[in-house]
Amino acid sequence: MTATKPEMRPTGFAHRLARWIDWIVVALILAVLVVVSVTVTGFLTEYNISNLLLQSSYIGILAIGEAFVLITGGIDLSSPAIMAMGAVVGAGYIVAHPNQLVLGILIMVVIGVACGIVNGLLVAYVKLVPFIATLATSTLLGGLALWITHSASIAGLPNSFLNLAGSLGSIPIPVIVFAVVIGLSYILLAKTVLGRHIFYIGVNARAARVASISVERTQVMAYAISGLSAGIAAVVLTAILGTATAAMGQGTIQLAIISAAVIGGVSIYGGVGSIPGVVLGTLLLTLIGNVMSLNNVSYFTTYMVKGAVIVVAVSLDRFRRLK
Repeated sequence: MTATKPEMRPTGFAHRLARWIDWIVVALILAVLVVVSVTVTGFLTEYNISNLLLQSSYIGILAIGEAFVLITGGIDLSSPAIMAMGAVVGAGYIVAHPNQLVLGILIMVVIGVACGIVNGLLVAYVKLVPFIATLATSTLLGGLALWITHSASIAGLPNSFLNLAGSLGSIPIPVIVFAVVIGLSYILLAKTVLGRHIFYIGVNARAARVASISVERTQVMAYAISGLSAGIAAVVLTAILGTATAAMGQGTIQLAIISAAVIGGVSIYGGVGSIPGVVLGTLLLTLIGNVMSLNNVSYFTTYMVKGAVIVVAVSLDRFRRLK
């Protein structure tokens, strides 16, 4: 199945660039890592590498969930709000019942999945535009999280929960969780029938329906996976911060999530993407912020640079579609 029309195929330089674009992106990421490692003072310290990986962990988990939705041709703007909602409810329960840690964690994850399913139902069966549907749920959940917490942080989490931000040996536990999510997501997207269906409907939903693929059910599953990722991220980020707050779902985090996926090769038009690419995109985006911070570059300049990287990534995505 392909959505490429013969008359859209590029020739000459554009054609050659499109064929090698994925390898070019990987080479650029590796080159940046090498140059930064050699030239930036303090980059290779244990503290900085640990901080870099911790930042990548929750952003990467959210970006992986976002990738499933983007590949279907949709978008999920609500994942940070879902994360915040799961975090404040789950953390509140854990503070009130410190001996029921597992149930508190489960609450965060279940809230994530439930909100994702609601998004999927709105898109698949109510036929709302994904942008509008998830923007609405993001606004609703963000307001609800603020109301529940009265804009205050939920602190006093037991050490048994905070230990989830510790390390096993020299590897931070959130990074291990991220690695598990990467592995399971790769298998799900690349090796299962559901994964193939997600790609098919992203390429051509009408053709997928003709091929007896349940487009609506697949869309709901994709949004549920995004919600699950948000629930897992809620656990990870709450443990890292040691507190839960509605502000966890605000600010520029949604931009970072979508940017990481797009930089990693996930097409905003649907039908294209991979889990390894999302991981690379997450690492590159986090790396940019980390290097800028080490060099005392202003907050505004950092986001200008990230914006430029996103423009390049979207342009590369256009070339991919011309392959």
